[in-house]
Amino acid sequence: MIAVVVSGTGAANSDVINVDLNKTKGDILTNFLKMEQEQRAMIQTMDHIQTVQQLINRIASMLFYRALNHDHSKLNEPERSIFAEYTHQLSGSTYGSDEYKQFLDAMAPAISHHYSKNRHHPEHHPSGINDMNLIDVIEMVCDWIAAAARHTNGDPLKSLKINIKRFQISEQLADIVENTIKLLNSPSAAADKD
Repeated sequence: MIAVVVSGTGAANSDVINVDLNKTKGDILTNFLKMEQEQRAMIQTMDHIQTVQQLINRIASMLFYRALNHDHSKLNEPERSIFAEYTHQLSGSTYGSDEYKQFLDAMAPAISHHYSKNRHHPEHHPSGINDMNLIDVIEMVCDWIAAAARHTNGDPLKSLKINIKRFQISEQLADIVENTIKLLNSPSAAADKD
């Protein structure tokens, strides 16, 4: 312990402060370690943020690739001529109706080829939706919304209800898909930031 005299403007204003150097060293070390711990935490947090950003950018890149190449197999045979013949008729039918199913049956060679070349269709996978990844599901949902828009009485939420049964979609995934359809159909979807 040492005594430090802090002088004022006169002898009467001088104070003596007792300083315990051992305690001061401990405080300095504690503060240093705390500061070092905070810096390590910030570095780890920034590393985490950067990793998440890189992964989201990978997903965005995959989605961009899917957007550029969506349904390209329809532009070539054996799909092209069959889809050219039936697309207009399909758009005038109600999704899931007997008429719609008859058109699909008539289009079987093109439909079968299409499913085999496009992994955003549950039929592409041996176990359907259960074999799909989130990139596949996002493209599938976008495809369902766009397909519903082509039908005279199309409604992606009604189509979802049909597809829940058709593809045995779990309740949890059905809720997620419904939320996504609502988000993408919302006029403020582009402005949604959270």
